[in-house]
Amino acid sequence: MKALRALAVAVFASSLFAACTNDFGQFSVGSDSGADGTTGDAGEEMTEQDVFVETGPEDSTMKDGPNDTGPDVLADTGHDAPGDGPADVNVDAPPTCGVPNLLCCSLDAGAGPGDAGDAGKVYEGTCSKGCCDPGTGHCVGDGIDCKQANTICQTGSCVACGAHGGICCANQTCPNGGCCDPTGMTCLDPGEACSGTDSICENGSCTGCGMLGQACCPTDAGGTCTAANSSCQGGTCQACGGMGLPCCPGNQCVNGNLACVGGSCTTCGGNGQPCCASNSCGSGLACQGGSCSPCGASGAVCCSTGQACSATGACCDPADNKCVLPTADCSTSGTLCVSPGDGGAGSCELCGQSGQQCCASSTCLSGGCCQAGKCITQGSACTTPGDVCYGGTCRLCGTPGNPCCATAPRCAGLSPNKDCCDTNDLCVAAGAACVDTKTCNGTTGVCP
Repeated sequence: MKALRALAVAVFASSLFAACTNDFGQFSVGSDSGADGTTGDAGEEMTEQDVFVETGPEDSTMKDGPNDTGPDVLADTGHDAPGDGPADVNVDAPPTCGVPNLLCCSLDAGAGPGDAGDAGKVYEGTCSKGCCDPGTGHCVGDGIDCKQANTICQTGSCVACGAHGGICCANQTCPNGGCCDPTGMTCLDPGEACSGTDSICENGSCTGCGMLGQACCPTDAGGTCTAANSSCQGGTCQACGGMGLPCCPGNQCVNGNLACVGGSCTTCGGNGQPCCASNSCGSGLACQGGSCSPCGASGAVCCSTGQACSATGACCDPADNKCVLPTADCSTSGTLCVSPGDGGAGSCELCGQSGQQCCASSTCLSGGCCQAGKCITQGSACTTPGDVCYGGTCRLCGTPGNPCCATAPRCAGLSPNKDCCDTNDLCVAAGAACVDTKTCNGTTGVCP
């Protein structure tokens, strides 16, 4: 009996093994149904015993059926244990508020833009990035314009932008017609200098200035240009300094053959033409009253180049810049043109005083007389015996009506008929009236 039961168990186990090897599809490893991957028992609990084979004891335990109870249900082991599924991966949900283009978090009263009655509503909320636009209730990124005109998101809030001297609005714009200075990111007025050099606010942007055809660079005194031979004309840098063109700054022209006259450059240096720079003119000409005229002749202006005066030994009078011939008086009283005698230019020298050379026409100053080329003072004896210098000429002395002599007796006569030397250095006869209407005392020879 026991042998028969053992044989039955072995046959049943073989049938189960064949079923497992022929149909793996009925296993459901790790499914949500909770099955453990083994075949359930179909009947009541059977008495189990081990069947020994050549290689050792082999578990012939059969699974409990659906109605089996008790502690004899064995746990699955080996290949029929449920397989582990892939590890769970946590995927973050996208944000629903608080970032640019989405609603601000914690909107005031929980209302969103577009709700009925929201016209003019000021929204309050928070954004993890950018600013909560109070006009829309949405988050905007840094540097983006907010709904209210001329406002921009900066450092967490919508602030004013676009005013002169203030920060620029989005995309480096200034709505009031100015320019956004790219260095300071501040708004400038049209025509105002931008940061750096040679840059100006023009037509809404900072652009180059100072070169030919460009706008003049701004300065306190007006526009300036940096291109060579250019000047600011009507707000634009244009050529200057050439023939017929406007003068360059400082009344300059491009070469020495042109002069700035009436704001324009014209030819200069010829007879009747304007004087060139430094009052210069061509050969044989000199600058007189702003124009070039002939020079070098006696009484004409001295030439500015070459020989000042054409005559040999002539002088260029320093007082009036005119030519004076040798031995002629210069324009300053008591000066004479003296030639060096070697063919060179003469010079104006002192004359006419006692001991000095005589002036032109052998004249001396202060009533002196010219004697042998030198001046003597009035009252001095002349080279001719019996003559004395008086009023610029040498005259006979000692008799009434003539000069008093230089030495005694100064007037002729003997006491009591002695002539008198009057206060005007002329002799008065004894008993005649002196200059002061008193009578000449013939005894003393003095006008009392």
